[in-house]
Amino acid sequence: IKAQEFFKLLTKIESPEVEMEVEENKLILNAGNTNIKMVMMDNSNLVSLVDNLSLESCEWTKLPIIFIDTIKACVMFSTSNQTYVSLCGISIGKDGVISSDNFRAGWYHIELEVAEEFVLITEAAKDLIKIKDIDKYSQADSWIHFHTKEGLLFSVRKIITEFPRDSIKNFLDFTDIANQKVYSFPDRMIKSVERASVLASVNSDGNEYIQIQLDKKNNLVIKGSKHFGEIEDKIPPDNKWKFPKDFVLKMDPKYFGDLLSVDNKFYIGKESQYILMRNGNFDSIVSLINTD
Repeated sequence: IKAQEFFKLLTKIESPEVEMEVEENKLILNAGNTNIKMVMMDNSNLVSLVDNLSLESCEWTKLPIIFIDTIKACVMFSTSNQTYVSLCGISIGKDGVISSDNFRAGWYHIELEVAEEFVLITEAAKDLIKIKDIDKYSQADSWIHFHTKEGLLFSVRKIITEFPRDSIKNFLDFTDIANQKVYSFPDRMIKSVERASVLASVNSDGNEYIQIQLDKKNNLVIKGSKHFGEIEDKIPPDNKWKFPKDFVLKMDPKYFGDLLSVDNKFYIGKESQYILMRNGNFDSIVSLINTD
């Protein structure tokens, strides 16, 4: 049967008990005053696919408790845009988890027992972070398997791609950060971000973002816009914070809010082309938009 529709129906049933039976090619559910019939599909291909996974020969490797947190941090920096086909995923290796959408990049520093680096496609990563208590994984010739403590198995095809892992790591080199000028976002920035997030814009990958920029009077303007409304929150200039001219930035409001709650400091990279931010073990770089 159709999995997504079946799940949505189950979550909306109010009856504490659901009776299920099979009649010819239909699955029948009776739940109080609700009666549901769903056509059963040919499952021969699915059964054959599962049999070919050869799960009995898998060698499992433990994953740290915070593994899903590393994926959550990086998934917002990845892309599904086939224009950047080599970036359509998250790279997982011994020294951490890395992603980029060509305008932003993130590197979660963590030691992982990974025999061979692999790339988890963006859409699969978005589904994986919905699963709790993933404790181990296994790599096969064509598949990557993730296993939970309750026995749930999440399998995704390996993809063959030239992910530019080393190039992104070079961009995210913070070794010289101590010699760079430190900037700070205003203390009231968090509240402005929270307000703007309600009407956050959505990019082609379906990810939300807000725009931060200076106007002609040097006000820091935080913008959000949807088809049914928009918001502009202005913070008057203050001598405590001075940003470069033509400062324009797009950020995921949830991620940005999390960053600001830990530290409001950031660094501006070479020729004012990008900003660098650090949040615990997570380093990120975001391109500054050219408005000329």
